[in-house]
Amino acid sequence: MQSDRLSKLLFNDNRTEPILSETTKPESKSQLKKRLFQIVKLATTVGVFWWLIATKRIDFEILSTAFSTDRLIWIVLSFIAGFGCIFFASWRWNLLLRNVGTKIPVSQTLRWTWIGMFFAIFTPGGIGGDVSRGYNLISGKQAGRMSAVSSVLLDRVIGFHSMLVIGVVVLIYRHTFLVDPTETITWMNWLFFGVLLVGMFLMVAVFFSRRISKLMYPLVPTRFRTSYSSVVEAYRENRSHMIPIYSVSLINAIVNALLFYFAALALSVDIPIWVPFIVVPLSTVSNLIPLTLGGLGIGESVTSEIFIRLNLGGMGAAIALYMRMTVYLWAMWGGVLYLKRMEKNPKS
Repeated sequence: MQSDRLSKLLFNDNRTEPILSETTKPESKSQLKKRLFQIVKLATTVGVFWWLIATKRIDFEILSTAFSTDRLIWIVLSFIAGFGCIFFASWRWNLLLRNVGTKIPVSQTLRWTWIGMFFAIFTPGGIGGDVSRGYNLISGKQAGRMSAVSSVLLDRVIGFHSMLVIGVVVLIYRHTFLVDPTETITWMNWLFFGVLLVGMFLMVAVFFSRRISKLMYPLVPTRFRTSYSSVVEAYRENRSHMIPIYSVSLINAIVNALLFYFAALALSVDIPIWVPFIVVPLSTVSNLIPLTLGGLGIGESVTSEIFIRLNLGGMGAAIALYMRMTVYLWAMWGGVLYLKRMEKNPKS
């Protein structure tokens, strides 16, 4: 499969092994397990959406109101915000590559990011998109394997971190969100908030302290340890250049929140402007849970629960689904770009 080839190219440390070797019996068993896992995820996806629809957390009649003429301005704005998410993400990645001496036009990283978004639809947490971007870098001989992996991994880390930073700032401002009449739930909320703060600190500290980076090393999965070391060392030497990179990432996080806000208005749901800055990071992190196809239904369920906790009604899942569909529509163009490239170079 294409995703298997990309993963081997990026993470296979034994360069003497042929990347596109013939399938052996153990690999056939592995493929069978993957197919069974996909079937389970498909069933889980159907089950989650059945629950969301049965409990009226997703109402297709209400979703159809987004296409009424008086909602047109919010549809357009959400569509523009969807493109903004792609553009600023590709710009951040471009700056990261330049930081380690790989100079590529922004138009090129935009194209690769777009194609990556298409592949991200089919994988939990968008890992397929990350593998696709790294593969494009290597196959185009724009960067070495380690540089490609480093840039993609750090791009993902910075993207999550900037979202979480804004979310934490809003949580501090709206701290009542963490309070619940049940003391147990309140304690769990604050515990989660504390773990989040520690995680955010460690994500930054590894680039400033060799001692902390060494302490974190055993926690990194074995296959990523070489990449982890190269990422930390490469970007520690150019820490001052991280300021513009992180600034672009913050803009991207804000645009993601605005996409959610415009999606809510397109569905005639009036929410406070601060709500998306809490919902989007939590929904994005929840999409990493590999229980459904591409995280479908997980982010929607989490968003629905947050809306209920905030007494904002039961439209959270519908808004999250609208936002996801907007991103998917833009991702379809990435599929077109990929097919065009395949026509020009079938071996790519």
